[in-house]
Amino acid sequence: VKRDRDKAVKARDAQIRVLEEEGADLLQMAANAGKAVGVGSNAAEAAEHAKAVERLSKQLQTLRDELAKIKQSNTEKEELAKKRSYKKETDVESWVVKYDTEMTALNDELVTVTEQFSAEKARMRRLENHFEALRLIEGAAAARRMMEMANELEAKAKEKRLGDS
Repeated sequence: VKRDRDKAVKARDAQIRVLEEEGADLLQMAANAGKAVGVGSNAAEAAEHAKAVERLSKQLQTLRDELAKIKQSNTEKEELAKKRSYKKETDVESWVVKYDTEMTALNDELVTVTEQFSAEKARMRRLENHFEALRLIEGAAAARRMMEMANELEAKAKEKRLGDS
């Protein structure tokens, strides 16, 4: 877009240069015609010269008007292009700020969720360790009851053997 705009500006500048050169040429021609009239003493030449000067002056004024219009048009186009460019730059900047804000919020949320997850995971490990300890205690208690039952059975069997003998 900028490259196209630069090409258009260069083309307009070239056109302006050509018009300015034509204007300078017309002024030079008018000046030369004026000198030529001074050399000639004839009234017809003076009248012809006056007409030529008038025609060239009108042509020069037309070219100056055209140049002024082109300059005004170029100025307006350049201002419009600057406004568009500025708007796009500010739009991009606002999107970057919005993106950064959203990413910061998401990162904060991620940190919070990660902390909660870590806390829950630690709690789960504590509970697993607690239940494992309870299972071991229950296993030990069951083993102790079994030992007690085995001891009782052995004691009953011993009594029975002593009672039978």
